[in-house]
Amino acid sequence: MSASELADAMEQAVDAMTEETYDPAVIDAYLEALDGKIPVPDDLNTKASYSDFLTRLQPLAAEEPRSRYPKRGRKLFRTFLVAALISACLLGSMAISQAAGINVLGAIAHWTDSVFGFGSLSSDHTPSNPSKTAYT
Repeated sequence: MSASELADAMEQAVDAMTEETYDPAVIDAYLEALDGKIPVPDDLNTKASYSDFLTRLQPLAAEEPRSRYPKRGRKLFRTFLVAALISACLLGSMAISQAAGINVLGAIAHWTDSVFGFGSLSSDHTPSNPSKTAYT
């Protein structure tokens, strides 16, 4: 049995175990068999392993990360998202104030009638034809 087959068999045995059927002797037997197939060296060189890791990592670190979204599209999406959130907050606060008994829409409509009307002004200084008024 090869080392990979032995590791697969150990994985299947561990997956089949439950809390009641757990047997550490079975796991120890698999680990001893794996150690017999692929012995772990006694003198591990951490510096050599680290330098090997760095040499494998260098090509990956040199690559530029790829963006899923282009920057322009991301900025446009963010702008629309902020506009939608602000609109939702304004409409939500208006709905809450309407539910609380404050007539916001009526106050805005009343304010626009008194300030931005198309009728004549009630002042005595209003000229009869404002388009012919000369400004000096």
